[in-house]
Amino acid sequence: MTPSQDAKTARETLARGLALLQQSDLPPQFLEAAGTVAQAMSALMQAERSAGDFAAFSASIQQALAALRGAMARMQSLPTAHPLADQAMAVVAQGLGLVHPLSNLQPSAFAPPAVPYQAPMYPQQPAPMYPQQPAQPAYAQPAAPTYAQQPAQPAYAQPAAPAYAQQPAQPAYAQPTPHTSDPFAGGAPISSPTPSIPPPSGGFEAELGTNSISNFYKTLNGNDIVEHGGIFVSSYKMPTLGKEVDIRVHFPGGYQFDCRGIVRWVRESTDNADAPPGFGAQMVNIGGEQRQLIQRYVRNREPLFYDDF
Repeated sequence: MTPSQDAKTARETLARGLALLQQSDLPPQFLEAAGTVAQAMSALMQAERSAGDFAAFSASIQQALAALRGAMARMQSLPTAHPLADQAMAVVAQGLGLVHPLSNLQPSAFAPPAVPYQAPMYPQQPAPMYPQQPAQPAYAQPAAPTYAQQPAQPAYAQPAAPAYAQQPAQPAYAQPTPHTSDPFAGGAPISSPTPSIPPPSGGFEAELGTNSISNFYKTLNGNDIVEHGGIFVSSYKMPTLGKEVDIRVHFPGGYQFDCRGIVRWVRESTDNADAPPGFGAQMVNIGGEQRQLIQRYVRNREPLFYDDF
């Protein structure tokens, strides 16, 4: 595909997100984000019409990228659990993922394709005519010798297979029932809720719920929360970037686990009046059961989106 076609694909994706943002069921604050998405679509239309002009294409893509980042920041700062809002943010994030690679294109991507080499056409030379060879005389084929058939071998009775006594059936044991307070019932059973104890000295606690400020987040690099994201911890106490901290994660139903986190970004209370303060940490040394808790939680609640570019 050409860069213009990629810009058209991103614009068509954003059109679906704009339609969701313009639904009457959403709060009126989402109309501001809808206007910013419309500006990004207009810039992508200019990129489509650049006709191979790298400078014009690059300028339009940068305008679209800045508008989409502003729209995502605005939507994430609005505290709402409306399903249409989650769908709209997911579609706009998909469009942002399509626009970002276009901002890194080089002028060589707009060079016209090379014309393939065509070999010159030469007239074919007529094949030389040679006199046909006279037909060879036909010789009679010698008859195949006949051999006397071997007498049939006598049939021997096969020995009967020895009969073994069947093993007695093993008694059936009842399978354990998953914990009734598990908010993610229906999957494989996991351990019972862990009694709440204070976190290590100097650590942080992340309380997760249906509308909690703390939540998992992911980036444009992928959809795996552990490998390409982390957890946002709501806190007025800000650790420094790159510092390792102890985090105790509390899930609905009394489930919890402790992990080490590396601080990747912070959000001060002065950065955005509509967004609560806290920090995002990449989780390390996550085991299989901890991954199950994370996966079950994000299936019921959309994680935050963090632009790491």
